[in-house]
Amino acid sequence: MNEVQSSAEVSRWSASIWDLIARLIAMALYRKEELPLMPAGPADKGAYARSLCAVVEHWSDGEETRRARVGTAQLTMGPRPCDYVCELWDDLTGTRKSVQFRHAPEVLQHWDLLVRAVCWADHNQPALPARPPLRLPPVFEEGGKECISLGKLCVQAHGGFRNWLARQGIEPRFPGGTGSGIVPAQLFADFVERAL
Repeated sequence: MNEVQSSAEVSRWSASIWDLIARLIAMALYRKEELPLMPAGPADKGAYARSLCAVVEHWSDGEETRRARVGTAQLTMGPRPCDYVCELWDDLTGTRKSVQFRHAPEVLQHWDLLVRAVCWADHNQPALPARPPLRLPPVFEEGGKECISLGKLCVQAHGGFRNWLARQGIEPRFPGGTGSGIVPAQLFADFVERAL
């Protein structure tokens, strides 16, 4: 398991698609996976947006005709300016809604507002938490190697992983007539690191 865990430290996975997007935006804005403290401005002041919508699409193999919507974010302003609620959706973790939070900067940066909204909706806090560890499906030993069963993957991960394996020319093994097939656990870590 050490090989899988060590490769995890340099990978691109995240707690959700939106958590990954938030980390990318934070890196672009602030050059690190951290958000600066937001000064608490006066209750009646601050730049704001009445609403904000963001969409994440996956373009399979870079072909525009094969793109799919994999995430949406909808921010709406509350009863007073600079108070927001965010509803996030992605195809792996579903829908979640933030508590009402305040964002009252002197100058509005839409990207910064989106990152903070994701933090409230995904983590119930105004900052990004530490990067989560890779969550592997249940690992078992087979022939001296740590393996996973494809049947233990969620539907979306199963399809994507099977397609990735096929593009790599890798066939799952079916020992003892098992129906779902097994592969080394390291292959799933490689899939998460390189393909997602």
